[in-house]
Amino acid sequence: TNSLNTFYSTAGGRGDAQITANHLALYEIGDTRKAFFTTSAGLTYTAKFDIKFGNFHFIRLAEMYLTRAEANFRLSSSVGDAVVNDVNKIRSRVKLPLFAATDVTLDKIIKERKLEL
Repeated sequence: TNSLNTFYSTAGGRGDAQITANHLALYEIGDTRKAFFTTSAGLTYTAKFDIKFGNFHFIRLAEMYLTRAEANFRLSSSVGDAVVNDVNKIRSRVKLPLFAATDVTLDKIIKERKLEL
């Protein structure tokens, strides 16, 4: 096993990381990432690590897209791709409406990063 699964999984682990209602409220209706949570005895936990003997990713591709989007937004650049395209790759994957370029703000990029974490 690995420690991440042992501590954070509710399937054979301890499920140490409880998710707050404030965090869950950030997800938009239809956001498929909300399915990564499970409730047990009135407490909500992440279900991302429920494969007790499985491997997990330290750096996810989604995080890389959003890191690039944030950097490009802050620098008013488009190295690699346009900010809106990087953010929309994530929104498309989780089945949310895509943003127009004028809709993307730093707050929205940071919110997507938080939800991906």
